[in-house]
Amino acid sequence: MRIPRSCLSRSRIVLAAMLSAGAITAGCQYEKKKPLERPGGTMGQSDTSMPTTTALQGTIASVAYPEGGLRLMRVRGYGLVTGLVNKGSRRCPESLRNYIADAIRRTRMSDPYRRKTGNEPSPNEMIASLDTAVVMVEGEIPAGAVKGRAFDVRVTAVDEETTSLVGGVLLQTDLKVFASVSPASVIEGKTLAIAGGPIFINPFREASGSGAAANLREGTIIAGGRAVENRKLTLATYIESYSTVRQIQDAINARFKTDPPTAVADSPRTVTLQVPREYRSREGRFLEMVMHLPLSSSAAENQARARLLAAELSQPDAPHREIALSLEGIGKGCIEFIRPLYAHTNRQVNFAAALTGLRLGDPAAVDVIIHHAKDERSPLRYQAIRELGECKMPARAADTLRELLDGQDAQVRILAYEALRMLDPRSVVQVVVGADPANFLLEVVPSQGRPMIYARRTKAPRIAMIGGDQMFCKPPLLYAEPDGPVTISAKAGDTMLAILKKDPAKTLGPYFSPLSVPVLTKFLGHELRTDANGQLQGLGIPYGTVVAILYKLCESRAIDADLRWEEPSTDELLGPLQPLGRPESEL
Repeated sequence: MRIPRSCLSRSRIVLAAMLSAGAITAGCQYEKKKPLERPGGTMGQSDTSMPTTTALQGTIASVAYPEGGLRLMRVRGYGLVTGLVNKGSRRCPESLRNYIADAIRRTRMSDPYRRKTGNEPSPNEMIASLDTAVVMVEGEIPAGAVKGRAFDVRVTAVDEETTSLVGGVLLQTDLKVFASVSPASVIEGKTLAIAGGPIFINPFREASGSGAAANLREGTIIAGGRAVENRKLTLATYIESYSTVRQIQDAINARFKTDPPTAVADSPRTVTLQVPREYRSREGRFLEMVMHLPLSSSAAENQARARLLAAELSQPDAPHREIALSLEGIGKGCIEFIRPLYAHTNRQVNFAAALTGLRLGDPAAVDVIIHHAKDERSPLRYQAIRELGECKMPARAADTLRELLDGQDAQVRILAYEALRMLDPRSVVQVVVGADPANFLLEVVPSQGRPMIYARRTKAPRIAMIGGDQMFCKPPLLYAEPDGPVTISAKAGDTMLAILKKDPAKTLGPYFSPLSVPVLTKFLGHELRTDANGQLQGLGIPYGTVVAILYKLCESRAIDADLRWEEPSTDELLGPLQPLGRPESEL
């Protein structure tokens, strides 16, 4: 029996109220403590030879190529991880000791929330504690990244006596240009990014069937790095010419109307680009559009060119993607020529034509993209779902995405969720779990399909519960891991879960939570504090550990839901499109 959408809406409202209320009761007092898309813009290979394809003739790509700011910038630093509870190391390379001690002092001075106490350990005492470990931090600043752009960083323990980074938090660390020599050379030079935050240790390696045990001495800080300055994007012309760079500048600024201007011709050979706000974290897509813009501002010339490109697009063996991008660059004037191709019998042809129309706002194109999104045999299905998430006509696209959420294909459901949260944020109950800093984002999406939990491992710590409004724990159940931070239990017939938090010194609890999985998840991850009524708000469990707990509960069928984690293939599908550029690191 299918549940009416009106009932799902009411369920969503009730769930939102429960999550905002923090419906947890404490059975005893506790000791209060202080709470603790692969980067976007990855570019493909290219050379600087002048392109000759028909699709690129008369475009910016026919006279210029991307030159600066297009490669991932590899950065590295060294820092201190705290909160390891006797799993760290007392040792620190002498070449790093003073550097890390100074970093600790700077972090303390810049923290507006820090409260000074009389027994605060000195930087050297912190470094020498078994509760801390010196780590190497590495990351890649995305191409074209603006100041503040977040990216993932990798953390690796330096000393082999460190047994585990689980539960650790990296203090703020400076990242500089990557160097593959001694630590001393890495800590010199200009700071290009900063990094810090809780460490995520992949809890899924054993479950993935790879047979590889998790390396507890290394982990990831999801979105833990931040660029401290803008990275310039530049185009270079094949031949020096003031008139050509001005033509490029005018073509770009006519399409992207920003203040200050998107493009500035600053020499007879180069044009500097500023990524518009709506394309930040989609720098690859922006550059792709730039390179396919026509140089000519003549409406008659562009109309003739659109007619020619549409005719070429109809050929089954044509470079459909390149032609579609060039047609998109021409703008809405091409719609009259591509609309007849929406009904073409060749899938590649009708998809490329409809994709162009969809991006240009043609309502007639939506049906074709929806057809591909629903067609299990279409090789373009995943791309179609992603495009619906960016559709400028959200009503019909959102209905299709909600329908796909109810299906059986896990990958399709994940892509539909990711698209729906961009297209219609109101369809998702969203709760920020934890504060100063936030632990993770919890999202609940009503669905009539089988309940599914989806956890991200890159770009943002986020747990999505598809069908979460109908997701409950099933007593009797017992979750207890030897080294785990909590014990969760319920007897047959219980309507509440009993939760104990295991502390190195003592056990806290019991605390009681409703059987609702979203409410339990919020309670586990929220910071350890009480509200104005003295009610406990959370246990402060790190994101990675919360995901591991949910995985174990699903595995034991205590939660009747499938748990999926982000795979690299999914990340590729959700990341930016791949424009021209070079693959190596830019120094």
